[in-house]
Amino acid sequence: MGVLYNQMLDEVVQDIKAFFETARQPKIKHDRHIGPFTKDDVKKLANRCPQILTALHGLDPFDQSDSQMLVFTTFLMTRGSNTNRDGRQMLDVLNILLAALSQMDMEWAQDGPEDVRGRSLYTGTLGDLNTNLWACSWKMRVSGITEAGVDLFEDLQVFDEYKGTLEVGDNTVEESYS
Repeated sequence: MGVLYNQMLDEVVQDIKAFFETARQPKIKHDRHIGPFTKDDVKKLANRCPQILTALHGLDPFDQSDSQMLVFTTFLMTRGSNTNRDGRQMLDVLNILLAALSQMDMEWAQDGPEDVRGRSLYTGTLGDLNTNLWACSWKMRVSGITEAGVDLFEDLQVFDEYKGTLEVGDNTVEESYS
């Protein structure tokens, strides 16, 4: 049984949301997103601030161990106000997100998030919209990718030994491992 990319993204969004609720920040909206923003996207989304939008943003190539790195990006969006002119709310939200990532433990991942990076995406255009935007990206390693998704570790078969014979024409090759 495999886990699909959509399911993985949904689980990441729910895990981050649960952590924020535990941190007593339930008013922040959480959702999935497809990636980068246009000015029109920001205008539409700014009315729902503060919010956290997470995307499965990339897939690194398989390595020789048949595992793959998934690249996630979480966008943090807040609006300026009389009490939030200097971006304090954004940095508070960023602190909680980094704490959420440090404890993230997904069943389908080999380890927790790696290579966590963040940067402000603030521009003059965002300033005109009275909106702050940060992006925080990280990678998670998965293995056992199948066409149907990612096999969970308890479903993977580990071979303790094997024996095989290959016949091509008059030639025969036998191989075994134990």
